[in-house]
Amino acid sequence: PLSYTTDATTQTTLARETTRGDEVSSSTIKVVERPISSDDTFYTVLEELDVQKEDARTIFDAAQDIYDFNKIQVGRVLRVVFAEKVLAAVEYPLDEENLLVIERSVDGFLAKTEPISYDVTTRVVKVPITGIFYLDALDQGVSDNTIMNLVDLYSWDIDFAVDVARSDWIDIVYEQRSLNGVSAGDGNIIAARARLGDTDYWAFLF
Repeated sequence: PLSYTTDATTQTTLARETTRGDEVSSSTIKVVERPISSDDTFYTVLEELDVQKEDARTIFDAAQDIYDFNKIQVGRVLRVVFAEKVLAAVEYPLDEENLLVIERSVDGFLAKTEPISYDVTTRVVKVPITGIFYLDALDQGVSDNTIMNLVDLYSWDIDFAVDVARSDWIDIVYEQRSLNGVSAGDGNIIAARARLGDTDYWAFLF
């Protein structure tokens, strides 16, 4: 499972926000990541990670307006940050784009959402049509999700089941995302050109 993390600067910031408000060095920061299994509850996971029951209850309550930890999902990764052995923050991915962060401050634990910071590279691929577009795109290493997004993008102009023919081709420029060196799937389609016969059909991300 993927570990949804904030960057090193945010980690240090979170770890510094203890109840005393003291700064701590990065060497005293401990980060623990725990994938959620089918038998887990929010409380049993935090207990396993040595989080005090009172802190666990406070974190649960602080998150309620954003997310109900009774609905914690199997396969996602709960991340706990300690600073000088004091709980500083808990992070949990709400979906593929957003992270729930509950961090300690002088006013107690506060919850907020942040966008997940992926590492993003751009891939350019040409898909020559030799038969069925879907299969041709898979042969070029294009993911099922990106293929479906492309079909949807052109839905008003092209029926890929009947409008494409041999010798046509499609160029796709799209994002590939990773997190901590692990693939996290494709992102947006940035641009595309479908060359059907003598006609070019362009699409762009705005």
